[in-house]
Amino acid sequence: TPPTPNPAGFVQVPTAQSQTQVTMEALGGSDASGTVEYAFSETSGNPGGGRSGWQNDPTYTDTGLQAGTQYEYTVILRDALGNLTTASAPASVYTYPSPDIDGNQSITFGDFAWLHTNWLRIDCLVNNLCELTDLNADGAINLLDVLLLSGVWTRAIP
Repeated sequence: TPPTPNPAGFVQVPTAQSQTQVTMEALGGSDASGTVEYAFSETSGNPGGGRSGWQNDPTYTDTGLQAGTQYEYTVILRDALGNLTTASAPASVYTYPSPDIDGNQSITFGDFAWLHTNWLRIDCLVNNLCELTDLNADGAINLLDVLLLSGVWTRAIP
C-alpha cells in the first residue's frame, strides 16, 4: 500500500526565492512501514530545472534556475517497500526576473522607464511577468518592484 496522502500534494507550492532558486514543501506523508521519502521533479523542461532524488525531508529547494523563467514541479512519495503514490498535480512558479530589464548590463534609468510602462498592472502571471518588469514575480507591478530595483540602483551586472 502506498503512503498517504495519495496522490501526493504540496503544503507550500513552489515559491520563488530569487532569480535562481525555488522552494517547495510536500504534504507530510505517513505509512505503516514508518518510512516515507519524497521526490520532487521539475517537469517543464526549462533550463536549470532539476530533480531532488529520494530524500527524507519534505522540503526541497531547486537552484541554478534561470531568471524570469516559468518552472513546473510535481512530488511523489514512497515507503520502505518501494510503494509509490500518484504524483501531485503540477504546480508552476516563475523565478524573479533580472532587474536589468533593458538588458544593457547595468541598472539605470532605462530600467525604471521599462517598469513605468507596466505600472500598476495586475495580470503579470499570465502575461510573461509583464515583459519581465514584475521583479518579485507576484503578478503585479507596484512599489515592491520599485523597491527591488532601487536596491540595486546603478550596479553593473556581472
